Amino acid sequence: MFSLFKKKAPAAPLWQAHEYLAVVEEGLLPAQASARDVDAVLAWAKDRWDDLELGLEGHRPRKVCLQRSRSGGLLLGEVPTGQEGVVLVVVLGGEGQGVLGHIVWDGLAAASPPTWSCPASGHEGAASQAQIAQDLARMAGSEQPFGVLTRRGATFMQVCAMDGAFLVEHQLVNPRGHYQAASLVTQEVALALLASYLTGTADWMTAVPWRHDPL
Repeated sequence: MFSLFKKKAPAAPLWQAHEYLAVVEEGLLPAQASARDVDAVLAWAKDRWDDLELGLEGHRPRKVCLQRSRSGGLLLGEVPTGQEGVVLVVVLGGEGQGVLGHIVWDGLAAASPPTWSCPASGHEGAASQAQIAQDLARMAGSEQPFGVLTRRGATFMQVCAMDGAFLVEHQLVNPRGHYQAASLVTQEVALALLASYLTGTADWMTAVPWRHDPL
């Protein structure tokens, strides 16, 4: 999953998970769909659909569900991707600001039982903090010094031991939503990030800066 082959990222504003959840937790209200807003969301989605590698073969964006942030400043258009639970969220600003951001989100990932895979220990199955802690300690001397904590499908967090520290990455839905921690972290920080991801808290989203690193 750690790839040296990169594709050019789409030149479109991308929201990170904590930015999207901050708006969701503030509260979303049903929005009356204007033809202009629907057309703006669909046009943006269609233009970038292939770059974002969305949807099943032959599926194209056709529907939009609009919601407004409780503060009233943002309009969020959810576009079904053809994958169960997965939507492209296009964020519009008011007063002609256009598209301010987007995120591809799996609404079922948080409720899915996480699994942990670690070649260093041979573990592959149900995830627990104790197992992850043991495996992090084993990674430094292993020929395969990595582990993957999967939420659902290709939504996961992974860690790799290198240079006496750990590289941590996470991915939302597909390789276009791949992120890397801005710097290597200690074993303690790596465990804290994985534990937060495992238990479904949002701490991992802001505990370290994440850099968009599409594969």
